Amino acid sequence: MQAEVCYALGREHLRRGEIHDGERLLRSAWASDRTLVSAAAALARSHAQHGDRFDDAHAVLDDAFQDEDSTDLLLVVRAEVLIDEGRVEDARAAAQAGLDQASTETTRSAARAALARVYNLEGIELAGTGEYEHALFCFKRAADHDPNWSSPHVNVGACFRNMGRENRALAAYRRAVVVDPGNSIAHHNLGLLQRELGDLPAARVALAAAIDADTANIEAWVDLGATLTAAGERDGAETCFRQALDLDPDHEGACMRLADLLTRDARYLEAAVLAERASDIATRRQRQP
Repeated sequence: MQAEVCYALGREHLRRGEIHDGERLLRSAWASDRTLVSAAAALARSHAQHGDRFDDAHAVLDDAFQDEDSTDLLLVVRAEVLIDEGRVEDARAAAQAGLDQASTETTRSAARAALARVYNLEGIELAGTGEYEHALFCFKRAADHDPNWSSPHVNVGACFRNMGRENRALAAYRRAVVVDPGNSIAHHNLGLLQRELGDLPAARVALAAAIDADTANIEAWVDLGATLTAAGERDGAETCFRQALDLDPDHEGACMRLADLLTRDARYLEAAVLAERASDIATRRQRQP
């Protein structure tokens, strides 16, 4: 019957992936203490993030708004739920309202982070239609609102690369890895561009960093293998391709690249088996609806 204890234990269950038990405890905490708005906020977030139960999330928030005079946190959570739904304009309004009403620095930071996600989503949509200049503006606003988030910088790099401005793309990717050294995608994109520009040593370092940040990044293993192949480091390349296949035995690119490598070594039987596997993978993919 201790609301604070139920709240803390409920969040711990969610952290462990025990969604049902976590939500049950959060619901109990909120029912026991209607001033514990953080319990309602956590419950709404869980509904949205686990199973896309957006209607349930909004119902919790609607209930909390009725009892709570200070609604800044609830507005931020509403914005987060709307972002997950893809309702960008509604999310922007809720996040901005949360920022305008923020009573603590924590809530203010959360509202700014929500606005950053809104601007980032807008940028992605614009970039998808080729409106790169407008997309860059959105990504910059996202980075300004959340300086510790690296994704907008990665997206800036992708825009500049599509615009043929490789030096600006390199700078953006490098900025992303400074902001977050653990961003595997940023390292990966940096390495691919460096390889494209002919800087194989730098590409090797960046792609290795992508794998260090996420050892399950299959594409980084394949691309590092291709880079090592181009650099004449045959054994390292084979190790990379085999690691990719350990992670995904049906990776067509890894099969083909390893088959090509083995063919160069006159290991024709092994190469033929891999080439046939790649062909089967391609056939299955084409048959998928």
